[in-house]
Amino acid sequence: MFSDPQPLTSPGVGYILYKCPPTIFGSDMAAINSDSCIFRFGNPSNSNPFVATGNAEGDIWFRNFGAMQGALNQGKPIQLWFAPTTLDDFDNVAWEFSGGSGCINVNVGASFSIVFLNEIAANLVNTNAGVGCFGQFRLRGGLPEFDATTNYSVEISLASDPSVKGFVHTQPKQLGHLGMLNFSVPQPGIYNVQVEDGKSCGSIFQVNMSACDAAENVKLTTSDLKVQPGDTICAPVRVQNFKDVLTFLFNLTWDGGVLEYAGFKNVNQNLVGFSPNDIVVQQNTLTFDHFLPTQPFNFLDGEILFSPCFLAVGDSNQCSGLDFQNVPAFTEFTNSTGLPIGFSFETGMICLENNVISTFQPKSNAAEISIFPNPLASDETEISIFSKDFDLENVSVFDAAGREIRAVNFSEKTKTGKVDVADLPGGFYFLKIKTRGGVVVRKVAIGF
Repeated sequence: MFSDPQPLTSPGVGYILYKCPPTIFGSDMAAINSDSCIFRFGNPSNSNPFVATGNAEGDIWFRNFGAMQGALNQGKPIQLWFAPTTLDDFDNVAWEFSGGSGCINVNVGASFSIVFLNEIAANLVNTNAGVGCFGQFRLRGGLPEFDATTNYSVEISLASDPSVKGFVHTQPKQLGHLGMLNFSVPQPGIYNVQVEDGKSCGSIFQVNMSACDAAENVKLTTSDLKVQPGDTICAPVRVQNFKDVLTFLFNLTWDGGVLEYAGFKNVNQNLVGFSPNDIVVQQNTLTFDHFLPTQPFNFLDGEILFSPCFLAVGDSNQCSGLDFQNVPAFTEFTNSTGLPIGFSFETGMICLENNVISTFQPKSNAAEISIFPNPLASDETEISIFSKDFDLENVSVFDAAGREIRAVNFSEKTKTGKVDVADLPGGFYFLKIKTRGGVVVRKVAIGF
């Protein structure tokens, strides 16, 4: 340092605080104070600016304890600028200036900004926000509080076994400051929630889902399948606990380098009101959105909801998962009272191998089973079942709520059978017919 009025005092480097990028470098206090970006803390414009210091060489730590937000921006996140300045009395954070002594200089070209963010936190936690293991909470703080164009990323995992993951229903673009996050977990327990925003320190907290009943979750499953490169395969999506479901929307995704979408088949015949427009495919993701405002759905466990089909475009030994995710649309299942239902899933893999026979046969056995009469008049007491290709093994009768109320076994090889329904009240029922070729479900109407 040159022209130091008091050479016996120690010089050094500090950092002047600004509310916007500085533009004036000096060389006297009057010039520096003329910069409108200096943060005054309510002091007059001719007072010395606030200076932060570390050591004399200019090394400094900036720590966020919330004081800046509270003192300068009513508790909200704030962006501040700092520019290095010469101090000819570093120990007292002071200037010993006299007019244009040359001892005052601000390096505006080396200025930088710091955003002081509030801690990411959650409130309004509800561990019983719907049917089954469905919960929600509200997020606040972090970068999304400062920049509304940014979002949180959230991962939920079982504390005792991190391989057990929760499912976030809310779309990523909706996970902003003060946004509500809906989630499901596949089993009861205490879950860790890890929230990141790409800038702050992130946050980890726990939600206690120990009291939830995962058996009430709607569950979708896809199976592991094999297909020869160049062939087409259809992958059944099966349901479990699909009861009293009024509306549903979910996304299924795959690796476009391995599989190419080739349409769908085997839409459950009891899915009243289905339209091909319910299924939309874009960017290797299928969205299935169905809503029938007057009739909730009740499917038997193991029934096929539908089967998306794929052309195997990859090479042998390549695999693609069939995964459920929350984009491009939010995922939801609701019941007849409007309550959200928890969602669980098991995902399968489709692997490409040379010289294999597809593990899924395109021909459906469902078309080879017939029942008569349907509907049954009030004076008809038996249902006859005919199987074209396979012997019958057993038939189970379920009511509209999915409860099994009757079972009939066929001990001898036969392709025909009868089920006595004389004592059943009028209404809709489901027959789960097992043959040596597979399982078929038929809906029947009694007393019409």
